[in-house]
Amino acid sequence: MARRFPDIRFIWWPAGPTLLIIRDTNRLIQAWQKPELIVISECFWTAAARHADIVLPATTSFERNDLTMTGDYSNQHLVPMKQVVAPRDEARDDFAVFADLSERWEVGGRERFTEGKSDLQWLETFYQIAAQRGAHQQVTLPPFAEFWQANQLIEMPEEPENARFARFAAFRADPQANPLKTASGKIEIHSRPSPPLATPIARRTRCGWSPTSGMATLRRGSCSCCRPIRPTVCTVN
Repeated sequence: MARRFPDIRFIWWPAGPTLLIIRDTNRLIQAWQKPELIVISECFWTAAARHADIVLPATTSFERNDLTMTGDYSNQHLVPMKQVVAPRDEARDDFAVFADLSERWEVGGRERFTEGKSDLQWLETFYQIAAQRGAHQQVTLPPFAEFWQANQLIEMPEEPENARFARFAAFRADPQANPLKTASGKIEIHSRPSPPLATPIARRTRCGWSPTSGMATLRRGSCSCCRPIRPTVCTVN
């Protein structure tokens, strides 16, 4: 049965290395030509931002209050991320952007979206939810005000079995009895049954120049690596 994909006409991407996380970048760029509108909230002029229709200048992690987890896959630490400096120029965080959009959508939309809470109050709400869930696992978190004032990370207790975790441990112990979900059951650098997944290794080529003759084959700035395929609009005046 042929796979059918939804007809996506609008994309709102809330920052992130879009063009760096997909295996076939050229195919992704082609796919991005189909939606009628692409909006990106971004604080840097990334490749993805260059391929968007509208770029909303977002705040960096230094310009907003937030919470985060650290520890790679363990997420063993809960960290308060306090705003260090005021937003530069016209940069805004996503909470403020969507609050304004909600008000434009309907009268009273801002209140419905924010539920009468500020960004810091929402962080406290998320923290309290985490504290309630942690209590069921015998993990006690301090009150949010104390946590935020201390400005120190909280380290979660480590389970002994988690400290000995090794990826693909069963496969390493017995590859024959515990094969991987590949054609050969082993770790594969190249998979012959899936040629579309294998992309030829590109040579590093100076923009607009031939790697063999050194002669200019394209007008400099005319290739896709130099220019956005879609004319981009930034909301900063």
